[in-house]
Amino acid sequence: MKRPTLRAVGAVMILCALTPMPGIVWGEVTLQPGAREVSSLSNVFGIGPAPCVPVVDSAAVSPLTAGLGGGSSSSVSAGSPLRREPETTTAKKNCLWRVQSKTSTLYILGSVHLLKKESYPLDAAMENAFGNVRKLVLEVDQDVLEKPSTMRMMMSKGMFGDRNTLKSSVSPDTYELVKKRTAELGMPIERLSKFKPWLLSITVAAGKLLQLGFDPGLGVDKHFFRKAKESGIPIVALETIEYQISRFDDMAPATQEAMLRQTLKDLEILEKEFNAIVESWSAGDTASLDALMRKSFEQFPEVYEKLIAERNRNWLPQIEALSGQDENCMVVVGALHLVGKDGIVEMLRQKGHTVDQL
Repeated sequence: MKRPTLRAVGAVMILCALTPMPGIVWGEVTLQPGAREVSSLSNVFGIGPAPCVPVVDSAAVSPLTAGLGGGSSSSVSAGSPLRREPETTTAKKNCLWRVQSKTSTLYILGSVHLLKKESYPLDAAMENAFGNVRKLVLEVDQDVLEKPSTMRMMMSKGMFGDRNTLKSSVSPDTYELVKKRTAELGMPIERLSKFKPWLLSITVAAGKLLQLGFDPGLGVDKHFFRKAKESGIPIVALETIEYQISRFDDMAPATQEAMLRQTLKDLEILEKEFNAIVESWSAGDTASLDALMRKSFEQFPEVYEKLIAERNRNWLPQIEALSGQDENCMVVVGALHLVGKDGIVEMLRQKGHTVDQL
């Protein structure tokens, strides 16, 4: 497959870098600090999933980067039947890897956090792998994501609480670009006046993807989160939502503005780029995924470090420890965390593990 020449940093962040954040696009969002009225973004801005795509959660559909680990503590009974091992004889590959130890099998699955219904059913190798595990590991606790307190915390971090405004925090040229692009999306600029640049970047990109029919309720991690809850399989998290949010909020103001400008410029090509990412993921084309990641982040080394490299380093010892346990386990994280020289797969290989792509 030809490697895509991508630069849509907003799309990449939403697709693979973070678990969908609560209350930004798919959940409910308080648009002004301290305001009592809480409205869904689809009602306020006139954006939302395509009518034919069902909303999975009746409460606030948690979002971005989307669908993560819950806190279920019950486990599958000892007599529960397990599905067969994922097929490996076919040439078809997935963003799915296996680490085999003497005592257990660890599966590592790359997630796309927003998909269309046409992406289902998932490849049998993914479903068979899940049927062979007793524990699911996700980026963050999905149950925590859906709590109102998490949404309030998210907005308190993502919005200015002082006299600063979006207009005062970016250049006049950037602000004019914001007005133009948000008007095209039907997002009233006056309702965005207190958004920090990083939050607006995610909100705009996610809103555009929702208009195009991509649904966080159909994300790969959301899919397996629901299956684990239904099956009573315990779910654990690699990090907290507070930490995820801090990766954005700690970015230098100049970096936030640059990221916002690039996201706004990329809106016209967002559908093409996102479809290319999904195509590469579906084919298990790790070379293309790595190429698009490097292209997308080449002008944003600070963003790459905070969203990808640093988190991979934090997760590595936790994931490595899972391979030595006595029970089979599946780890589901954004696909871009698994490719390239800084990816989890390569780091595990450098530590001496045999990691096979399925």
